[in-house]
Amino acid sequence: MPLKKPMGIESTSAQGAKIYHGFSRKVSPEEFEAAIQMSLDKVDGFSPFLNEIEVVPGDCFFIPANTIHAIGPGCLILEVMEPTDFTISPEYWCGSYRLSDEEMYLNLDKDTAISVFNFDSYGRESLEANRLQPTITEQADNITRESIVGPHITDCFSLNRITAMGGIAALKAAPAIYVVTNGAGMLQGENYSKSLKRGDYFFCLLKPTKDFQSPRMIWKYMNACRRRQRLSSPISRK
Repeated sequence: MPLKKPMGIESTSAQGAKIYHGFSRKVSPEEFEAAIQMSLDKVDGFSPFLNEIEVVPGDCFFIPANTIHAIGPGCLILEVMEPTDFTISPEYWCGSYRLSDEEMYLNLDKDTAISVFNFDSYGRESLEANRLQPTITEQADNITRESIVGPHITDCFSLNRITAMGGIAALKAAPAIYVVTNGAGMLQGENYSKSLKRGDYFFCLLKPTKDFQSPRMIWKYMNACRRRQRLSSPISRK
């Protein structure tokens, strides 16, 4: 069953990259079941039923529980969700791989599995209502900190973003997982340093205390274009 999660479009590999979020129109469970059966012979048979939206780097969307969604071509996505592997996949095909009923419905009967979807989540209004607008919480010395997901959305985790245009950014949140989504830099702690690049991630266990200094990120320009560099953080559990 799809659970609450934000989806961040941090980079795209192709022009026209897109995601699918909610139904494109009002769909009945019976019509949806027929579309599932149709997908056995028509791989892209679901597309007309779903909201399609082109995305650009930096876009963020919230996917409420039970909302049908899919990742389209051309996307590189940082996807964060509540701790579960329970996901209903109401299509027969994942690329060229044919899913079994067990893989599609997690050993639930088909009617029960279909009933988990929210058929009232449809239209562009539903899509735009779940587009996340980050809030700037701090901005100084080439460092911008933003809150993307907070307790007003879910109490299972938070999601923040640090954008560094050079300089030093202390990692204030812990315990937390930090993910480098763009650029390169250096992680430094007491008697410790490590180079980081896009795609790297690490777990920060302790918050700064009197006796423990938080690791800090020294962020550098690493290319001639001096492109904007971004560090996403943290995924912290409460």
